[in-house]
Amino acid sequence: MWYGLIRSTVFVVLLLAVTAGGNDWRYSRVYQPVNPTRQFYTTMTGLDVLENDDFAPLKGKAVAVVTNQTGLSRRGEHILDLLDREEGVALKVIFGTEHGISGRVERGVKIEDTENRTGVKVYSLYGQTRKPTPDQLAGVDVVIFDIQDVGARYYTYASTMTLVMDACARDGVPIWVLDRPNPVRGDVIDGPILDIEYSSFVGMHPVPIRHGMTLGELAIMINEEGWLSDLSPTERRG
Repeated sequence: MWYGLIRSTVFVVLLLAVTAGGNDWRYSRVYQPVNPTRQFYTTMTGLDVLENDDFAPLKGKAVAVVTNQTGLSRRGEHILDLLDREEGVALKVIFGTEHGISGRVERGVKIEDTENRTGVKVYSLYGQTRKPTPDQLAGVDVVIFDIQDVGARYYTYASTMTLVMDACARDGVPIWVLDRPNPVRGDVIDGPILDIEYSSFVGMHPVPIRHGMTLGELAIMINEEGWLSDLSPTERRG
């Protein structure tokens, strides 16, 4: 059964170019940088914005991260390395997606749980389960989602993000989506809108094939339109 309210807040760290925009949503929030960003004459991703603020919102928190090889800062440092050495931030759990943390696994290949080099548990969201379980989120204060998308409905990263948002709503855990620009233009929308009766892991929401949104913008839309559920369509279909 679809419902219109999410029980936890989605925080979106949007790109620098739009962080000063509106924030009139009921259930979503856009992070406002603490430290000035005027000195940067380039696009800053959500990760860059947080790093520029010394990860202040995450201090004293146990953090779970959903990411892959694309979670890089403007200096080429991976989010897991940045958080692992950040004093006051406890990297508790890591979640991987289709193609794995490294991005080297072929499409459609199921991935097993493992550990990263620091001994932090890595749970696969493309194996036995596609949605974090309550046990996996136990003791987590905030979930960080940082993955590069392309702006196409078929990409499974948006579906994984939706299921993670579902899990966070279920367990009352805030989720922060660190936004990134898409490689295709965001001012062009093309293709038919998905009939929700055919919702699947390669197309979950009623948006066009080329929807023109970043993952952060899509997360706000999912949250505000009530497209979350206690049991997502993909899970009902197995």
